[in-house]
Amino acid sequence: MNENTDRYFISPDLYLCAYILATEKAKLLTIEWNKKKQAVFVFSDPQICEQLRVDYFDHKALVDPFQMSIALREIKSRLYATR
Repeated sequence: MNENTDRYFISPDLYLCAYILATEKAKLLTIEWNKKKQAVFVFSDPQICEQLRVDYFDHKALVDPFQMSIALREIKSRLYATR
């Protein structure tokens, strides 16, 4: 996928991406592998994802713990399926 940050939010951070997925405000489009064999998560809605990233790192993230658990399992399942 093209590194077009105007159209996509791209991050290798598993827990940040699970949080974004748990909020249900952006869609996980794909998981790709970079040259270092590191997973990179690609989301729709980069503006929303950027605000969620700021909230996450500023300790202002609000998400139901059960939803976070489900999102983490889902993202791990998708991650292992792409290997």
